[in-house]
Amino acid sequence: MANRGGNHGVTFLYPPTGLSPNYLDTINVTYTSPFPDPLLYTWCRNASNPSDLVQKRLDRVTPYNGTLSVILDYLKVSSCYFNLRPNTTAGNGANSESIVLLPSARLPVPTVYGLQAGPTSTPQTNPETPQESNPESTPSPTPSPIPAAVNPANPPNGLATGAIAGIAIGASILGIALIASIIFLILRKRRQNSAALSKTVLPEEPYEKDHDHINEIYSPSPSYNPSLSAPPAAGQENRHPISEMSASQPGAIELNSQSVIHELGPGQSENGNNEKRR
Repeated sequence: MANRGGNHGVTFLYPPTGLSPNYLDTINVTYTSPFPDPLLYTWCRNASNPSDLVQKRLDRVTPYNGTLSVILDYLKVSSCYFNLRPNTTAGNGANSESIVLLPSARLPVPTVYGLQAGPTSTPQTNPETPQESNPESTPSPTPSPIPAAVNPANPPNGLATGAIAGIAIGASILGIALIASIIFLILRKRRQNSAALSKTVLPEEPYEKDHDHINEIYSPSPSYNPSLSAPPAAGQENRHPISEMSASQPGAIELNSQSVIHELGPGQSENGNNEKRR
């Protein structure tokens, strides 16, 4: 257990004394402290001038006790150490053991050093500039969500989107089919009515009876024959023949011989004619 300086209640559990990592290896710096908001500094000595200290990193770390992974991506340095303090004022914290940094990278991959296990391999990363880390932003494992139990007696309210879409499509298809059926029935009823009207025959018997009756009324009288008429008497050549007319036609009717009116000749009177006839 390293506790260089051993003051202000700070103890470095890692790195130990005599550790020699390579360039791009990782050190898991582990500490205990009474500080609620500690700062961890990384200092390295210049390879050409060991008395020249250079600050490489400044991180805000986990309160009191914690671990920080530091990638040793520093060039032209000979050794490094870590300083934990409660604030930016020097002299209020403690330093860790120094580590000797070898300038060549470890092959095939860099190594991780820490308390949890022996050296392990880690992928190579690019060098970083000094930065400050916030312990509050350290990610913590998120528990897996546990699905809530579903009570069969109280199923979840509402329907899924797919179920609603299926119901809407089914209702639309049913409505279209119903409308098509109604239109088909109406058209079939109209065709049946048209066929029934085309097969209907009007009665012909009354028309035939009336037609025969008219023929009987207007048929020529069999009693009249102009060829059988007697020749006109003397003095009656200019007289118009009087023929028998139909009972339904108005006009002159035939008179008996005593009531016949004859046309008088010149110089004759009605009385003289009667006397001559006597």
